[in-house]
Amino acid sequence: MEYRGIKINIVIYIIIVVLIVYFSGNFIINKYNVEKPLLTEIESLENIENVQLLENNDRTKLKIKLNRNAELYDVYLNVKEIATEKIGEDNFNIIIDNQENDNLVNIYFKAHYAIFEGIATNKFTEMNEDIKEIAVKSDLKEYKLWIDSNNLYLKLADEDSAFYHIIPRNSNNRGGENVG
Repeated sequence: MEYRGIKINIVIYIIIVVLIVYFSGNFIINKYNVEKPLLTEIESLENIENVQLLENNDRTKLKIKLNRNAELYDVYLNVKEIATEKIGEDNFNIIIDNQENDNLVNIYFKAHYAIFEGIATNKFTEMNEDIKEIAVKSDLKEYKLWIDSNNLYLKLADEDSAFYHIIPRNSNNRGGENVG
């Protein structure tokens, strides 16, 4: 088929080939220049057992599994720094892949009232004391609480498992996207 001396079917084939090459090239460049280095660098961090990259429409989700000895706050900041450098600020969410047990989930359930009250009232010392009391009564081996201007970071651990939770301090972000 021709139109004014141009073979339409040849033009269509060329457009298809160009689009295939373009999208294939983008995929390969993204895979080997962004994703692989990002995953390799994060996996090399101490106390990270596994990292998965989950694609979402406009945001990348980094699902990280920590070992029982991880210091959540330090690991989170390191992962955030690496991800910001590789894929840009505000283009990702960090999800903690917890391997908790029922005991740790129940302890968190008891503590979450104190956590959200502490965030709402900015009485962090009282919140810490309330959580410490719950942890002692529950015979937890370890609990840690970190706070910065954006989030509250909680670690609850018993003999076998650890439960990590990141809670945004800003009420607009309390959807729990970066929480596992």
